[in-house]
Amino acid sequence: MRRLLLPFALLVSALVWPSSSLATTTTITVSPDSNPVVCLDVQSGTTTATATIATADGTVLETLVPQAPELFACNGGGGRRILLLEPSPRLNDLEGLTLRAKGNDDPSTFSFRIPISRTDPTSGATGVTHVLALPTTSTVNLAVTAGPSTDITGTVSVVVTFPTGTANAIVNLPPTAFSFYSTTQPGRTYVQLNEAAPGIPVTVELRLPDGSLAASRIVPTQVDGRANSPSFDIGLPPGSTVHVVQAGVADRSRAFGDASFTSDGFHLALPAAPGCTLLTCPTGRFSTFLSLHGPTALVADPLGPCHQLAYLGPLPSECTPLLAPRTSITATGLLPVGGDSISLQTDYPANDNTEIRVSQRGARLDLDYGAVSIGGAGIGPVTGTLTTTGTGGPTFTRTLGGDSTGENAVTFDGAAAGFPLHIPTGTTGTFSGPALGTTPLTSLFRLTAALDGTDLVGDAAPGARIRVARSLGFGLPLPDLAGTADGTGAFRIALGPTPAGTRIRVSAGDPATRALTELGLIAGRAHLAVAGVPVGGLVRGTVTLSATGDIDGPIFWYIGSASSVATAAPWTRTIDTRTYADGPIKVLAYDSFLTNYAYLVVDNTPPSGGAGSDQTVLPRREALILSEARDANGLASVVADFGDGVKLTQPDSQLGLPLRHRYAKVGGYKVTVTITDRAGNVTADTALIKVRSAAAPRLSGALPAGASRKKPLRLTLHSSAAGTLTVRLISPKGRAVRTAIKHIARAGGKVSISFTTRTLTRGRYLLLRQLVSDDGTPGAILTSSVTVR
Repeated sequence: MRRLLLPFALLVSALVWPSSSLATTTTITVSPDSNPVVCLDVQSGTTTATATIATADGTVLETLVPQAPELFACNGGGGRRILLLEPSPRLNDLEGLTLRAKGNDDPSTFSFRIPISRTDPTSGATGVTHVLALPTTSTVNLAVTAGPSTDITGTVSVVVTFPTGTANAIVNLPPTAFSFYSTTQPGRTYVQLNEAAPGIPVTVELRLPDGSLAASRIVPTQVDGRANSPSFDIGLPPGSTVHVVQAGVADRSRAFGDASFTSDGFHLALPAAPGCTLLTCPTGRFSTFLSLHGPTALVADPLGPCHQLAYLGPLPSECTPLLAPRTSITATGLLPVGGDSISLQTDYPANDNTEIRVSQRGARLDLDYGAVSIGGAGIGPVTGTLTTTGTGGPTFTRTLGGDSTGENAVTFDGAAAGFPLHIPTGTTGTFSGPALGTTPLTSLFRLTAALDGTDLVGDAAPGARIRVARSLGFGLPLPDLAGTADGTGAFRIALGPTPAGTRIRVSAGDPATRALTELGLIAGRAHLAVAGVPVGGLVRGTVTLSATGDIDGPIFWYIGSASSVATAAPWTRTIDTRTYADGPIKVLAYDSFLTNYAYLVVDNTPPSGGAGSDQTVLPRREALILSEARDANGLASVVADFGDGVKLTQPDSQLGLPLRHRYAKVGGYKVTVTITDRAGNVTADTALIKVRSAAAPRLSGALPAGASRKKPLRLTLHSSAAGTLTVRLISPKGRAVRTAIKHIARAGGKVSISFTTRTLTRGRYLLLRQLVSDDGTPGAILTSSVTVR
């Protein structure tokens, strides 16, 4: 609440009680919304004073600052006074708090609670002012009352006078109204409480049109009148009400009007108010945002010039074409598309108001910017799947969860929530999730446009409505144009002579899915494009991008969360991708009208894998090298140098599978495996292969040829030496999906191993066994096949 500095000469004079000869403070005047907040009428012996503001339990909230004594009374007449100021002031209000004050020569402290005043409503002679927290003996606006509360007819300032010990207290309370504002939209209703009486809880109820309770909450108010603003995770239909109760202050219900889209337009209407008067009628203001059919030179504004609804009373100047107030309006012949919004705010007496907001359910895509947004969504996650054009086109799925902004628009954009490709025309989208309810949302994003002489030609969804907004290069707007695509989606709109540099914005609304697709172009200029992005988008290290096309610089670059400006051709931007985490980063270029973008997929992480373990094999026996090569963004090559002059490059179809090689001669050989991913990152690893005629430690035992997913895979192995046994089950893609490591304590010992197979896919697996003896001699890697059924 704003504090007013009121001249004390205007304060109402005290009713005078005889004061004790021991007391030198005769009158305490309090104006809770002013600073100075306290004035003491004192005798000549009082030279200073102390005062505090405290809660009922004695907690001191503020210590007032005394001023030097002045030679006139608090009411401006003859006498002597001391003013006390709030030091900040930091309290929102002083009503309901306890004032303790004392002149330096007063024998005791004067202590009393400051009364509370709230008006309801704020206009009209029939209004009521509620006065609370009164002492048992008080005079309120010259009328004696026993307290603790009283009501005064009319909306007035309140002056409360009462004795406090040997002095008189006068409290001046300006007209203060308790009011509330509430807004509802898909998935959320918010109630803001204004000027609630301090220390008295407020009950907020949301009720459906039939009167049933949808949600409620008790809101505590702080001692200085502040209250939180409750938010409910539900949206309310038209005709619902907000019921707010604060004991002794307010008990009011306020209804939401009707704001709703129809199949080809929308409807707005004030809440019913039968028998209302000029002082009790609600009035309304409404707003609309319509992508294809807003107020333009071409399409007549269906709302007329007056964006106000009323039951009675004079109309504002912009409403002069209307003959009388109107309580509702219906617009037809429109095509609401994703993101279009309408709202109706209803104003009530006592400064209460309600607002209902509605967004058309549907998706919209700016082909130049690449951001997909969803209108009409509630609060919660939305999962979007885009399927690009063409047979077998890639499909990308993204989920955006949590809260939303604006008219509950959920936006898919950026590295985390964006679709990491340049979305082409003809892309279809499917969106689902709690924020959209049980019915998935389908969308078709389809639009091309180009100048053909004096016409604009292009392609959109069949029957799509087309809107063309234009402006000359220096910002002068031209009349908007509109058209409709035929049954195949083709359209042609006559523009007339179009000077080079004319900026053109094309919007297409799909009547079947309510999707909106937009793009921009400039007459006589090639469209802006982002160059320097490799095929597939994978980058590592430093990369240089450039903007191409007929560019009217400067070029504003936006890369992830960073931005920069290129002021001259060739409009380049160099980035060190190592400063970004691996994954997609959106790169956007903008030259003040045209925009285009690309995605870079950063990959500075080397692929995983290697040359496997050291081993010992017999001459002309097969050595197996388990590379397990893999990379999140795909492998480019796996090359093995076996150390005997033989090199092998794995075919693309076998990348990451085990490598096999036979050595003809006894000796030691270093195997080097080099793995390169699609971004160019390299991993190299070596292993030592010993080829010996003497037998290495041997393993024996029955090996299963197959296994059912219903039962574990079990085997028992015997060893010719003590050592550590490693057994791996290798998937058809060359990855170890099961591993067991066990120690065999003595030669001739045996060990049993069991692998669960329930979660494995059916197919042919390799079973690898290797024993490393306790003296450190690695045995050969033995292999056999196991079919999982």
